[in-house]
Amino acid sequence: MKAINLDNIFEISKRNTIEAQRLASDCANLVTLPESSSPIPLKGFLSRIVSKFRFKPSNNQSITSSEFFHLKNAARQYIQLLADNDILAMEAIISVKNQIEYRLNYLAEKQEKTVKQLHDIVLKINHKFEDMQHRIEKLEETTALHSWIITIEEYGYSILPEQIRMLRIIHDFRSLKQDELTNNDIRCFKNALRRVQINPDKKTTIKNFIENLTSSNYPNKYTEEISKYTLLEIIDPQKVVDNISQPITSAILLFAESYAKNAQAVKVISDSYHNIPEKEAIAKIILENISTNGIDVHAEIENAHLALEIFTGLKLSLYFGNKKGLKCTNKSCGSNTISHTPGYCSQCGQYLQPIL
Repeated sequence: MKAINLDNIFEISKRNTIEAQRLASDCANLVTLPESSSPIPLKGFLSRIVSKFRFKPSNNQSITSSEFFHLKNAARQYIQLLADNDILAMEAIISVKNQIEYRLNYLAEKQEKTVKQLHDIVLKINHKFEDMQHRIEKLEETTALHSWIITIEEYGYSILPEQIRMLRIIHDFRSLKQDELTNNDIRCFKNALRRVQINPDKKTTIKNFIENLTSSNYPNKYTEEISKYTLLEIIDPQKVVDNISQPITSAILLFAESYAKNAQAVKVISDSYHNIPEKEAIAKIILENISTNGIDVHAEIENAHLALEIFTGLKLSLYFGNKKGLKCTNKSCGSNTISHTPGYCSQCGQYLQPIL
């Protein structure tokens, strides 16, 4: 079978980093899937990859094991291209790295070659991250970020439990920095975490984060705050689940929605877990949903990297799960068209932006 030509999608990715971020997440999902001898249904992220790669399977409803193998190779090459050519912002690269690392423990021993290839990608990204960090000679902050950092103790972060405090830091940082993050921005972000008593370099796990978030919110203590910090008024969690390969962000959004819509519904679900306290049952349900996506909830990750992954997930969610839609923000264009699909303005060609 002829190798998939990535030239076209690579050129598109250089012009459209939002689409590149989503496709990179989809590819990270694909490269860690186990091999299959049976036809694989063509839906969800797999359908998106086939479309973006302009791949024509022999069947419109599924792909064969041979086609699956070629798509996985192309997905690995695509991630490598993005990393080698600095197409993605650093926070997006970290998010892709995290997704690969989460799933490595789930791959069978017989896929040793695949695991080594993925480890090589992770190591290369880590080295790139370290090299870029070393090139930073001084921290250059914008006026807004600088003002926020030096007065951060006055914003009342300390009264919130740690996991909800992290969500608020992500929310406030995103509101100040909506463009792609530079290495200086990431250092600034880590500094913000440190100044609100969250050690950015400390290792945590998804399991620990979700369990503590659930416990802190029980029975309904911080629901309003969590909804606000996860942009639930703007973002449709189900659209995020359907359109983005970001299981951690999806889990947090669905967590917030389940409380915001009907706390009693969560209670009913947890009744099926006998002899387990309700807040533990809620956490168990959420973690089981995450594990279904092949995520190792016990994998260790730095607090800062987990926070940046959530930051990236929420950013993508504004484009691919926005309830209000997207519009052209070019003042000289005059287009008032609202789209619910990311793309370019039909009049001026500018990439559409989320309506907040």
